[in-house]
Amino acid sequence: MGKADSPVPPEFLERIGRITANFAVLESVLQTFIGRLISSDHTLGQIISAELSFRGLVALLSSLYKYRVSDSARVAELDSVFKRVNAAEEKRNIVVHSLWMVSNTDDSPPKTIVFKGKMTAKISKGLRYRQEQVTIEELDSIAEEISNAAGDAQAIMLRDFPKR
Repeated sequence: MGKADSPVPPEFLERIGRITANFAVLESVLQTFIGRLISSDHTLGQIISAELSFRGLVALLSSLYKYRVSDSARVAELDSVFKRVNAAEEKRNIVVHSLWMVSNTDDSPPKTIVFKGKMTAKISKGLRYRQEQVTIEELDSIAEEISNAAGDAQAIMLRDFPKR
């Protein structure tokens, strides 16, 4: 295996890349939304949000939105999006921080099975290793969930705080 080669099939690597790219868009939407809630000065929003963790972005955006918007239905709508955003982050983290492996079956022709694995060492349970089979469809679904959450957050931002 050369330096640029991966045992993981290219179609899986493409999906992992799409998940990563879609998540970067989601983060950017949240940062832009924060900026619009703070000021018409785009740079100020970038300064405030640039070093925040993802959870920090969500918490700040939630607090700012609740401060600026008094309509409980709209707040509930964004809270619903936040639930999906947090679930998307969790799934993205699992994908990005997993060890990706392949196994070939003895079938004729052999099938490639892709697994993701995660090792943990917790006080309560000690060293544990978990692996599970992953399909292209599962990765596509995660990428789509992230994209949809970003689109829904952006739609609320554009509706409630159009560019000034």
